[in-house]
Amino acid sequence: MIRHGVLTVLLMLGAAPIALSGEKLPFAGTFGNEAGCRLAGTGNYGEDDGARVLTSESYETMVSSCTFDKIETLAKDRFRVSMTCAWEGEGPESNTPDTIEVRGDPQGGFLVEFADGNAWGPLKKCQ
Repeated sequence: MIRHGVLTVLLMLGAAPIALSGEKLPFAGTFGNEAGCRLAGTGNYGEDDGARVLTSESYETMVSSCTFDKIETLAKDRFRVSMTCAWEGEGPESNTPDTIEVRGDPQGGFLVEFADGNAWGPLKKCQ
């Protein structure tokens, strides 16, 4: 609890990007597009290969599952996330690092943007 209070004070003071300990984004719940929320609720991808699921600790698609390694707060609603991704049908030797920027909030949803410009969103709270 104290950690979040310190983070809030640092953000209000305009502190430079800082790493969050615990490597979780500061929200609860599961967020996704329609296919992603269906996946989160059932564990079934179905026929839609566009599933996207964001939690405070991970980002998942139909072909990849990424866990967060480092999170930097860029603004109160913007985060740079370094992550390690595992790929469908591949062993751990094929895991790759990647970086995303997560923008938004639980009420309006989140946008996930990759360095190459690909973006997914809004990812809304799954029911």
